[in-house]
Amino acid sequence: MKTGKLIVLEGSCGTGKSTLAHYLKESFESRGMKTIYNHGSLSFTKIGREFKKITQSYPEVFSTSYYIADLIQLTVRFIRPWLEEG
Repeated sequence: MKTGKLIVLEGSCGTGKSTLAHYLKESFESRGMKTIYNHGSLSFTKIGREFKKITQSYPEVFSTSYYIADLIQLTVRFIRPWLEEG
């Protein structure tokens, strides 16, 4: 079984995570590697993006449980299968 690699970029808003992620994606692809860019929970699925828009003005405690549930679903349904594919 092939095993893929997972690179996670963490940091505060506006620190260049997305810019670096796009650079890495282009760099790996130019070397013939398959890449998938995922902006994270509540941004990968349409319902997650809509929920994020709705709750961004709410206190964080309100959206935290939904964020965690979305992250678990994202990991089980997408990230794990991608890694198993190699």
